[in-house]
Amino acid sequence: MILVDYKKGGEEKDKNTPREFVDRINRLGVKAELTDLEYGDFAFEGNGPDGTIAIGIERKTLHDMLNCIDDARFAGHQKIGMKQMYQVCVLALEGHWKPHDPFGILMEGFNGGVSWGYCRYRSQRTMYAKLYRYLISVQLAGILYSPSRDLPHTALNVCEYWHYFQKRWDDHTSLKEIHKIAIPQMNVKPPLVRKWANDLEGIGVKLSELAARHFKTPIRLATAEETDWLRLPGIGVNRATDIVKEIWGIK
Repeated sequence: MILVDYKKGGEEKDKNTPREFVDRINRLGVKAELTDLEYGDFAFEGNGPDGTIAIGIERKTLHDMLNCIDDARFAGHQKIGMKQMYQVCVLALEGHWKPHDPFGILMEGFNGGVSWGYCRYRSQRTMYAKLYRYLISVQLAGILYSPSRDLPHTALNVCEYWHYFQKRWDDHTSLKEIHKIAIPQMNVKPPLVRKWANDLEGIGVKLSELAARHFKTPIRLATAEETDWLRLPGIGVNRATDIVKEIWGIK
């Protein structure tokens, strides 16, 4: 179930916009309904690495996003509230936009991107860098960025996020491969103890580094008990038990 905020999202003046999102999401095979969300335009529950998590998506249209940059509404209020309410936060920016090649001025697409013109934000031209650099800051703050062309595209992306998080976390095999690839990219060849830790289910790059520092040698890691694993930040009882079982081949 995807919850859709009944208050209009983005800068649309059409109060029927939330209902249109519900209809489109339903037609895409996902159940949706209107509700009152304190933060975000869409919300749902899904599977995270340690159980059920909440995912929130805030939708912005191009001009609304530019307004948020100037008045700090997103950074100073919405982002803070979303980070407190949701474990995964997404910013969906909707619209056609690109830089003017010679001058770096922000261009806006009209009629579905068929025609282009200068983005007239508050009757002034705006630099592409203003928007793009802000989006870099948003991502560095831990907010996922999801671009879309129009309302139907946004609805489809919201459904894709829903489908992604309905899958069991351990079944995201591509995510595991990304974690494994990250270690060889280090400037220094990783020690064997870290390679072993990284190959354990649910450990990954960050925890493998902590495990390497803690156990120091492969043999100490291989013979460690649950209590030893519990000394690592982020390792709970269930995960410690699963790790020991995996090392000893217990199913």
